[in-house]
Amino acid sequence: SVELARGNVPARFVAEMQPGDIIPLETSPTEEAIIKVEGVPKYRGFVGSSRGSRAIRLTGAIMKED
Repeated sequence: SVELARGNVPARFVAEMQPGDIIPLETSPTEEAIIKVEGVPKYRGFVGSSRGSRAIRLTGAIMKED
């Protein structure tokens, strides 16, 4: 899975969401995404496209802290 954005949304807003609503985010569109494997952050990269398909260009690994 890929974490594309972060933000805080009040529960009241979530309960009343409708198609077309805009959710404010704290993440910049130019910020690196976090790629998770089985829920664990493993890599960072930028979301884009390659040969007409969605893709992620990896920029580095996230090292496990001991």
